[in-house]
Amino acid sequence: MGHSPGVRLTGWNVLPAGYGARFDTAAAPLWLRLLYRTPVVDRFAHPLLVRRGLGLLTPHPHWPEGERGPVSGGWRPDEPAYVDPGSVTELR
Repeated sequence: MGHSPGVRLTGWNVLPAGYGARFDTAAAPLWLRLLYRTPVVDRFAHPLLVRRGLGLLTPHPHWPEGERGPVSGGWRPDEPAYVDPGSVTELR
């Protein structure tokens, strides 16, 4: 079963050209993590994750930088030195 051609959801079937995406679900609230893991409705979690700044874009290595699409709307760059906020615990 494919995607409906008329339904376009950021992070699900819409990404900036020249990028791959992953999502920092560890930093998301519980209700959003559950939505993300629920079949059929999971696609609606992707735009919410992006809007909350939890969508991470990785540039394709063989895609020329000047030809990549614009990054906006809550997407964050996934840089090699970047550490996800949800993956770090503060020691006290």
